[in-house]
Amino acid sequence: MACALALALRGAPAWVAIACQLLAVISAALAVLLGASADSAGTLPAPAWFVAVQALIVLASLLVHPPDDPQSSTSRAILCLGQSAAAAALLANDVRLIAAGLTLAVLATPAALLQAGCREARSPTTGAGSLFTPASLGGLFVVLGLLLATYGDAAIRARQARGAAEMRWDLPAIQAALIEATTASGARAGIWKQLAPWTGASLVAGFVLLGGCVPFHRAASQALREAPAELRVPVIAAMAIPTWGLAVRLEPGLMSPLLASAEFLGPLMLLTVWLAALLILSRVDLSRLVASAALMLTGVTGAAFLATRGVGVSSAGLLVAGWTPALAAVGLLLTWLERAAGSREFSEFGGLLRSHPRFAAALIVCVLWICGLPMLSAYPGLWLLWAARAQTTNVDGTELLSLWPVLMPLAIGVWGWLRTVDALLLSVPRLPEMPDVLRERTDRPWAPVATRDLNVRELAAIGLLAAWGLLLTAWPGFLTG
Repeated sequence: MACALALALRGAPAWVAIACQLLAVISAALAVLLGASADSAGTLPAPAWFVAVQALIVLASLLVHPPDDPQSSTSRAILCLGQSAAAAALLANDVRLIAAGLTLAVLATPAALLQAGCREARSPTTGAGSLFTPASLGGLFVVLGLLLATYGDAAIRARQARGAAEMRWDLPAIQAALIEATTASGARAGIWKQLAPWTGASLVAGFVLLGGCVPFHRAASQALREAPAELRVPVIAAMAIPTWGLAVRLEPGLMSPLLASAEFLGPLMLLTVWLAALLILSRVDLSRLVASAALMLTGVTGAAFLATRGVGVSSAGLLVAGWTPALAAVGLLLTWLERAAGSREFSEFGGLLRSHPRFAAALIVCVLWICGLPMLSAYPGLWLLWAARAQTTNVDGTELLSLWPVLMPLAIGVWGWLRTVDALLLSVPRLPEMPDVLRERTDRPWAPVATRDLNVRELAAIGLLAAWGLLLTAWPGFLTG
């Protein structure tokens, strides 16, 4: 059904795609508000850190060609994928993630408009461009602003804990008014009573901002409709997760037959997902790499859900946090290649490890990272499954979860990494098949790859993202503490 919907979106009106996006976000919010209980939520990531991690998706989406370029549709669809991943994470049983996800929607949709107004700095001779375009600098300012907001949030919490200062606004009174209004409307008010005053105010602000950014969803929905089918399918599948969760929350009996038959349907679903990931890896370009990684993440998360009847808040936060920097780094590298040579399919050039060793080495590391090796703690889907094997048992002591859901995506990750190394080291250059639309828009159907390799600034940008991933590996608790 997700495949059919994704294919149908290519020719659908804009309001259909906009409705799908809004349904994903609103369904996740309602799922928490109408039926959430924070008893089993576990350790929670701070909203500011969660938003800062998600902002890297916005940064990656900014580093693309203008929207009127046919080659830009795949990269722009990463923005939609980020929105869907955030909406799926909102199914966690705590409203602080709702506020974070709504803030992401507010940041992501104007980012699409900022991208539409920016043009790349191209060299008239080689067509090469820098990673630091006006759009990327704008994204950098967004990330820096979020880091400052994180510091401010931490400072406020620390001062409140010491009792050294009081908040300027009467937030407890606002929270009491919200509880009274919620109770009067007939909805459950128990979740509001569990909120800190600052969290309740952030939630209300998030809903207000979501209403204000609705008109800007057209840019992201257009990117989704223009994206290739292999990328639209996982995006639509991710959008369906919050709606499914809302159905479970509203009417638990509705999904009981499916959960009862999970022993049969679960392995069949996971095998189908991972088979699709293997087929996608038959070609090594950005869209298929992203789609394969998305399917792998969907598979391991689905396996964890079937094994534990739910994924904790900290696991959902780490899942997105561990994958986002790697995706942003791959987006940076492939955008540099596209600006330099007119194509992001690095398998077409052949031997880039010999001609551009720094670029190829960075890409190999990023692909190794995005496939989940070796940073297992930064790839919490596999980490969660491995922990579930040790902790989840039947009454008689036997394990509910077998080993194959852990080994299968691990094998797919190794296969994808080896395919990338082969394309960068052993393959020979070959001319890509230029789309008719692109051939009409350019005087030269094939631009040779730029002679220069990554410079120090560009390596530093990749290094910052890698440092973030290493921090997740060495100390993942800073996101959940």
